Amino acid sequence: MLLTFLLAALAAGPIPDTPKGRQAAGFVSAISTGERGVIESFIAAHFDADDLKRQPAAPRAERWTRLASEVGPLEVRRYRESPEGAELLVAARAGQLHELRIEMAEQPPFGIRGADLEPADADAGADVEPAADDDAFVARARELVTGLAARKLFAGAVLVARDGRVVMHEAFGLADRESGTPNGPETKFNIGSINKVFTQVAIGQLLEAGRIRLDDTIRTHVPDYPADPGDRITIRQLVTMRSGLGDFFGTEFDAFPKARLRSVRDYLPLFVSQPLRFEPGASQQYSNAGYVVLGLIVEAASGQTYYDYVRTHVFEPAGMRDTGSFAIDEAVADRATGYTGERSNRELLPARGSSAGGGYSTAGDLLRFVQALAADRLLSPAYTDWMLDRGEHDPRPAAAAPRGRRRAMATGWAGGTVGVNALLEVDLGRGITVVVLANQDPPAAERLGRRVRDLLPRTPGPHQAMP
Repeated sequence: MLLTFLLAALAAGPIPDTPKGRQAAGFVSAISTGERGVIESFIAAHFDADDLKRQPAAPRAERWTRLASEVGPLEVRRYRESPEGAELLVAARAGQLHELRIEMAEQPPFGIRGADLEPADADAGADVEPAADDDAFVARARELVTGLAARKLFAGAVLVARDGRVVMHEAFGLADRESGTPNGPETKFNIGSINKVFTQVAIGQLLEAGRIRLDDTIRTHVPDYPADPGDRITIRQLVTMRSGLGDFFGTEFDAFPKARLRSVRDYLPLFVSQPLRFEPGASQQYSNAGYVVLGLIVEAASGQTYYDYVRTHVFEPAGMRDTGSFAIDEAVADRATGYTGERSNRELLPARGSSAGGGYSTAGDLLRFVQALAADRLLSPAYTDWMLDRGEHDPRPAAAAPRGRRRAMATGWAGGTVGVNALLEVDLGRGITVVVLANQDPPAAERLGRRVRDLLPRTPGPHQAMP
């Protein structure tokens, strides 16, 4: 009865009566009771069924019951939906502000996959009035980031561009705390899962060249992959994360010697013998393992290593001179060290990233990538649309998918792990690109990116040329 009452009360508040809103309202309501039975019942009924196989309701409920006892009932101050789920600003005991991020499945009924509750900045609840023009935006954004950096809440780089022209490109904090080396505009940051975007571009190029087809199975190109499920999973399902392959992070990754992870194929032992999360095509779930397999397909179809292929077919054509999957023990100029709390993340990362993530880039290079992609320099218009649509629809001729649709498209990618957080957002309708890179734990870059975006002026202004 208590849960039902709270659901009704929240539905009338700042959370809209949408499918995702109802999931978020239910989650907040359950946590606010502080009752273990209510919380566990909600988790069992509303969390993603496949994700519950990875971690059952009981241990999740234990964690959230403990958190509920610490923060007390939650009052929702702000709600925002995203492709990944929902982001809420909530007031806890004594008015303390927290950011609650709820990750949900991408398809109805939007089962919850996980949630994080973290303290928010003191001014996070204030209404944000967009800046009047670019000069005012830069002044306010610089003041915001400088304040966060002074409190050690952000170290990294921020780039904002409109119509391909730079409005702001500045760096804050330290790239290496031991040497005192500061971050700079040319600092190379680990970008986590943003590498998946390059992998999808590579797949699109190979599709265009006729070397692979969307309905080819894994074993069409990687014949030594286990027949079950390799004969049942298609490239289409890998791209759209409907393969049933899950993650490779977890206890096995933690125990695995990181120095042995130096090629895409080196990642296979972390997941190749694991059962599928679901039957291929039956559901959708974020999949690092699936993008490792896509990297193997790129290698098989191109005859190059994954790293060489994306360097010669993605980075070089886009003018991305400072991007690559550099080995952790390789001498790389201007590379930031990641920090999780006060600790360096070097011993926690694989020796080299993969086609699923872990490469390095600069804010300027990521802008160059967006420019090359939008100008159809990496893919034909039909395949560029397919890539921006995240592979959800087959590539269509320009006559069937007019360019006007792309001009109104907004999308974004993020990456994060210990000591790593990166955000790349593109609003083609407004001609805006936002890049925030941090050598700190999530959500340092993503949280700042949202606040920078809110400050952007609604009208265009003069711009600084891209170097």
